[in-house]
Amino acid sequence: MSPLVAVPVSCEALGPACTPAQEAAVRTATRMELEFAGFHVVDAETLNNELSWRQETTTEVDPVTSPANPTGAVRARPPGDLPEDPPALSEKTGGFTALPPEQQRAFLLESGVQGVLSVSISLGPLQGLIFPHRDATIAITMTRVNDGALAWYSRCHVDTGKFHTEELALELATRCALESATLW
Repeated sequence: MSPLVAVPVSCEALGPACTPAQEAAVRTATRMELEFAGFHVVDAETLNNELSWRQETTTEVDPVTSPANPTGAVRARPPGDLPEDPPALSEKTGGFTALPPEQQRAFLLESGVQGVLSVSISLGPLQGLIFPHRDATIAITMTRVNDGALAWYSRCHVDTGKFHTEELALELATRCALESATLW
């Protein structure tokens, strides 16, 4: 099963904007089809990442010439008198999508994710007086994480209007984009 991370659906509209329900429907249909094709899809919003690092400082002291040891005597440490480890430092980030692209890529590579899925909705301007209609376009892009290259891209559009509501047009465009993609 190939793991993918799906970034949030984007919407570009000339006229009335996409509704959250339309975005959710396109997101759900896309993920269901990809999971049926054998991909494991994870939403980018659900990725939990925390940057952690450790800082260590090493100091060498010559026991003979050290000002803290004027006699130059070498002594053993009593049991339990070990130097403290410096604390591990961590920083909560704003989530995966808030990371810079190079950190996103490093995080995904380390997590074993193979691709990034992005879906965009584009709704054209309303046209026509008697039968108002507009274009509904779905574009699906898959890029490889290891080199950032385009794995596949598919785009379809359907006209709304007399026979298609916006919701039906988005559903048909989503199906078209998925069917024309090389998933198998």
